[in-house]
Amino acid sequence: MKQTIDKLIADLQAARPTMRKHQEAMLDIALDILDSKYPKDESGRSKIIASVTPGGGKTLMAAILYNVLITAGLIDAVLILVPRNSLKNQFATGSTKPEWGITARVIPTDGKKITQTSIKSNDEVIAGSVVTIQACLTHWKSILRSFKGKRVLVIIDEFHHLADPIDNTSIDEE
Repeated sequence: MKQTIDKLIADLQAARPTMRKHQEAMLDIALDILDSKYPKDESGRSKIIASVTPGGGKTLMAAILYNVLITAGLIDAVLILVPRNSLKNQFATGSTKPEWGITARVIPTDGKKITQTSIKSNDEVIAGSVVTIQACLTHWKSILRSFKGKRVLVIIDEFHHLADPIDNTSIDEE
């Protein structure tokens, strides 16, 4: 049976005592988005920047957010961009936590074929794809085509790896 948003929220609320503070904060942000309380920019989009040390639980922070938004029907898919294959594999294997109600997972891809949200016959929810930044840069046209007309949550892990191709400065240098 497909999970309902009420069940997911109840599971996540029950898991609060085992969450790290920043994971709880992400849950609060997700709940604010559900209640239309989270700020949006002039284009109607919400932006979240989280700075967490390595090993600090960023994968589960992202999973909390996209599980809530997909289950609530607010997004159609998630695209996670990572700087290296080890993080791609980490997201693919470490982004579920059934005891918290976090069951939607992402599929690692080379960027040529992007997975969108789907529910398999065993009620497994595939939330979207995780791809390296390099593969995204290589296959950006097909990725954009895959998500045309879709509401996509884009998560960039270690966004300081994104550089301006014109002057080779990273985002955090500007």
